[in-house]
Amino acid sequence: MSTQKRILIIGSANMDFSMNLFKLPEAGETVIDDGGVAYTPGGKGANQAVAVARLSTKRGACTFIAKVGDDLFGRDTARRMKAEGVSAHLAVDKKE
Repeated sequence: MSTQKRILIIGSANMDFSMNLFKLPEAGETVIDDGGVAYTPGGKGANQAVAVARLSTKRGACTFIAKVGDDLFGRDTARRMKAEGVSAHLAVDKKE
């Protein structure tokens, strides 16, 4: 009989923004993107928690603690963690 250990991860959760540009802007210059903006969820802690949950045979084997903003991206982090089977405890910062 094997008992699976629980893992606690305290770390960051964020949303990365990437834009496709024709050229890098120079100092003081405004460059318009070509319409391609990509949003990629991440953060070292969030990525580790998802990886642990995916490798685990038991739902909730990973607990993740992080601070998120009171916005669309913070709510998306909570939704993603739940969908991945991570027991997330997210402190919501209403000031940022």
